Amino acid sequence: MTDLGEWDEPEPGAALDDDAGGGDGFVRDVRTYFPSVVEWVEQWLLPMWRRQPQRWCPSWWMHPEAVARLDAMWQAWEQLRQVPGVGPSTFLRDHLDPHMAVLTSNEGPFARCTADSGHGEDQRGPLPFTPTPTGYTDAHAAVAARYAGRSA
Repeated sequence: MTDLGEWDEPEPGAALDDDAGGGDGFVRDVRTYFPSVVEWVEQWLLPMWRRQPQRWCPSWWMHPEAVARLDAMWQAWEQLRQVPGVGPSTFLRDHLDPHMAVLTSNEGPFARCTADSGHGEDQRGPLPFTPTPTGYTDAHAAVAARYAGRSA
């Protein structure tokens, strides 16, 4: 691997076929290169991403949406780094580019953060919701099972 833990051959013993998990082609028991999203962001993403974004917050870990997106990217990176050939391109196209576009946009989770004023507090509250009716999840699962041709 390179200094940034970039794309390389799979680690010895890492399975890349359906025998590794749920029969969907995804690796389940992956030994990660980076132990957590924090190390991935600090040691891979930030040194690699050399663009000047519209918005970025050095305290990214204080923004729940940013943490969720960065964690999703880290998990995708760990998975796709082990897929020979198209894994790196798939990660860049399907994960890095769209998530970084949202994270660094003027409407993204860092919208209130500025270089001169530091960490800005986001006064926007969470989206409103109406509690899901009791039994909705079970009814939804039954409909999905019918489409899949099995009984719930």
